[in-house]
Amino acid sequence: MDITLRAGSIIEGKLTAPPSKSDAHRALICAALRGEGAQVSGLGDSIDVLTTIEALNAMGATSEWNQDTLCYTGWADSQGEIRVNCRESGSTLRFLLPVCGALGRTCTFAGEGRLPLRPVSVILDEMAEHGVSASCPQLPLELSGRLEPGKYTIPGNISSQFISGLLMALPYAGGVSSIHIPGKLESAAYVDMTIDTLRHYGIHWDSHTTEAGTTYSMVPAESNAEPPRPYVVEGDWSGAAFLLASGALGGSVQVGGLDPESRQGDKAIAHILEQMGAAVAWPQPRQVTVTAPDATTGARALVPADVDVSAVPDLFPVLAVLAAGAEGTSVFRNVARLRIKESDRVQTVCDMIEALGGSVRVEGDTVYVDGTGSLTGGVVDSCGDHRIAMSAAVASLICKDAVTILGAQCCAKSYPGFFEDFAKIGGNRV
Repeated sequence: MDITLRAGSIIEGKLTAPPSKSDAHRALICAALRGEGAQVSGLGDSIDVLTTIEALNAMGATSEWNQDTLCYTGWADSQGEIRVNCRESGSTLRFLLPVCGALGRTCTFAGEGRLPLRPVSVILDEMAEHGVSASCPQLPLELSGRLEPGKYTIPGNISSQFISGLLMALPYAGGVSSIHIPGKLESAAYVDMTIDTLRHYGIHWDSHTTEAGTTYSMVPAESNAEPPRPYVVEGDWSGAAFLLASGALGGSVQVGGLDPESRQGDKAIAHILEQMGAAVAWPQPRQVTVTAPDATTGARALVPADVDVSAVPDLFPVLAVLAAGAEGTSVFRNVARLRIKESDRVQTVCDMIEALGGSVRVEGDTVYVDGTGSLTGGVVDSCGDHRIAMSAAVASLICKDAVTILGAQCCAKSYPGFFEDFAKIGGNRV
């Protein structure tokens, strides 16, 4: 599906943030592992979240829907071949590899799009040291054996999702385990989110950080006879970032359902927008308003940004658009990990900016966007990447001519209702 958006739309309105994909993945897995009595509501219908539900079902989790609440009842005995299609969801794959090992099930993992190209050897190698073997180092692969408790080591400069997967799985492997992360832990906020979710289900980890790195130590579980409290998925800062950026470039928008104390790393968007000159306010709890600078200060455009994206890699595409709408050169550091997302996001972000008439360059591990306050317009190939498609839509607000987005349906991966919501606040199609 291709979509063409008018140039220079004026943004105004109120919306509610979509459910957090990051929070939903964690809640589903923790609830499934806890079993009978665990309930999760507010999941939404993004393809990635539905993929995790289907994957858990394939692995034997039993559940039933009660209106919009998914209620887990336990685990069925493993019978016959188990095949899990992770589609294009890196979270589903990285979280469930160690979970499968903790359950001791033989399972074939497959994927679609670029997912089979995304590296998983670091977790497979560590699991191989603890009782679980993989048929090959990339998808499709068969996992067999049972994960053993013990001391695990995972580098901190790769995806934090490997660490989160172990944090969720190891309490069900028997015994007491620890996880050591040498050096700096990137995307640490998302590990904290996992620990918070586990705590909700009665599982606790302690952490200790020194110059040598961070170690997570499992706290021995006490008897937990009471059923867990129902879990409600929080609003998504990652998805809301596109709406908030729209307000900063095209007028004003209010987005509800966002917790300013959230563990989600992408809540940093509010601070970054403020640094770039947009007005950010909280008129009510969990409601944030972002207004473009020309409506508040008389400034013509945003000011450039200087952001280390290693902690917020999913924000990079829309931050690049904001940079194009600023006057001056913005700097985005530590972009290397972005090359192994749903697309090579260093390349696809640069292609998007250039296709719309902007100026961008890459020097080593750093991207520079030379902003002039506006773009020309044109055609953007989403390359099947939901964050590229949504960023291109936001870019239409500062374009002189219409923007056509090829393959815009890929937004369903994380935010199926994005274009409907974008239209509600003034982002009109041609």
